[in-house]
Amino acid sequence: MSPIDIDLGPLADPLMLAVREQYERHYQEKYGDDKKGLYLDADWRRLQYAASLIPPGTQSILEVGVGPGPMLNYLTLLERFTSVVGIDIRRYSKFLQLTPALDFRIMSVDKLQFPDRHFDVVFCMEVLEHVPTEVMMRGIEELRRVTKNKLVMSVPFEEPLPLPSYHLQRFDAPRLQSVFPDAEVSMLHRPRRRGWAWAMLTETPGHGLPTP
Repeated sequence: MSPIDIDLGPLADPLMLAVREQYERHYQEKYGDDKKGLYLDADWRRLQYAASLIPPGTQSILEVGVGPGPMLNYLTLLERFTSVVGIDIRRYSKFLQLTPALDFRIMSVDKLQFPDRHFDVVFCMEVLEHVPTEVMMRGIEELRRVTKNKLVMSVPFEEPLPLPSYHLQRFDAPRLQSVFPDAEVSMLHRPRRRGWAWAMLTETPGHGLPTP
C-alpha cells in the first residue's frame, strides 16, 4: 500500500458551488449562528475530488451515509445518471432536499437491501469511523457486495487521541492495510488547516469477496 498525496484544489465545479451556496443560505436563514452540520470549505473540496473519481459510463450510484445531503443533492442534480440513491441510519435533523427527484432511504451500512453488484459506483465517506468494529466489518462486506465497478470510501487518517465520543474507530497505516488490503489509497490534505488528512480508499469489484 503506497498512498498518493493529494492537495485538494479550490472548489471550481459550477453545480457544486451552487449547491454549497444554497446550503449556506438555508443554514443561515434557518439556524443562524448554529453551524453544526454545515460543511467547511475542505469538506466541499473533498466532495469535488470524490465526484471526479466517477468513471465515464456510470449509470447508477449509491451514497452510504448522506448526512445533511450535499453529495446526494449534487449527484441527483447532475442528471447524468439513471439512478442515484442515498441512505443513512436516520434522516439527519438538518438534512436539506434541493430537488423532488432525491431518492433517500433509511438503511444501515451493514444491512444493505440491494442485490449483488447493483450499483456502478458506491460512495461511503466519513461513515466507518462512527460505527462499532463488528458493524464496520460487516458494512465493508456489504459495500463490496453491492458494488459493480468502483467503491469509494474515506476515513480520517491518524486522528489525534483521544478520539471524540462520536468516533469509534481510528485509522493509521497498519489499520488501513489490515482492513482495506486491496484498496488504492490517496491522502487528501486539508488546505490551510493543521491536523489529520482524509484517507480516500478506492476498490474495484471482487476485492475482499470470497472466490466462488
